[in-house]
Amino acid sequence: MKTDFVIADEHGRELFKEYATKQDWYKYIKESKNEKARWDISYWSGSTMIIGEIKVRESYDSTSFVEWDYEAKKHTALVELKDQMQEKYPKKTIEIQYINIFKDEAIKIWTTTNIHNQQQPVWNKRPSTTYGKTEMVDKLNYKCSLENEALRSHLYEVISEPRIEDGEDENDNLPF
Repeated sequence: MKTDFVIADEHGRELFKEYATKQDWYKYIKESKNEKARWDISYWSGSTMIIGEIKVRESYDSTSFVEWDYEAKKHTALVELKDQMQEKYPKKTIEIQYINIFKDEAIKIWTTTNIHNQQQPVWNKRPSTTYGKTEMVDKLNYKCSLENEALRSHLYEVISEPRIEDGEDENDNLPF
């Protein structure tokens, strides 16, 4: 029997593949079939191998916040996987991407391969679900800014530049 997490992961992969297969830069390699895997999808973008983590944000538009959380724990696991792949394919360029799909059908993709060298992660209270029980826990997160995303796109067409609002970003009140 599939858990809600497995169903959500599969949904995210299918949404991304629906979008990406229409792009000339995309060539599918493989997707994770393991519930405990550290990655969701791998693909070629030109001559670069991408290891992707997909997050579907069904409750939010892409412009709801100017920064989106990217868990440091997930990043560390993806870096370890990237390093293993780099040993196996030493002549290939391998990158990590954080792929977010929003309810306004926008897709935001950040290349996060070296984010740990570019910023310090911060602790935030975020929801955690374990065995169906949701509670707020401390999570260490990097911040993916709309200003620094790798790709601005839409499931069906290219969208305009993201709206960046002036003023303070209340990161501690983000809902994820």
